Amino acid sequence: MRIAATIQAPLLRSAKASAALAGWSERLTGSPRDPDPDGRSLVIAVARDGQGRPLATEALFGPDPYGMTGPL
Repeated sequence: MRIAATIQAPLLRSAKASAALAGWSERLTGSPRDPDPDGRSLVIAVARDGQGRPLATEALFGPDPYGMTGPL
């Protein structure tokens, strides 16, 4: 995570990298990427083993992203 966070900011300043990341995220499984009409947020986490096999999945629902993640 630390390495990913360190390289993320400079990478996302590139229009090509931002577009590639947006396209990749559209192919991820989960909820549609359109805003929820009720203004709720959904966060899905998948824990994987060393070979990439899913071990556990968790979904968190909240009123808005900051309200849910800020206290964490």
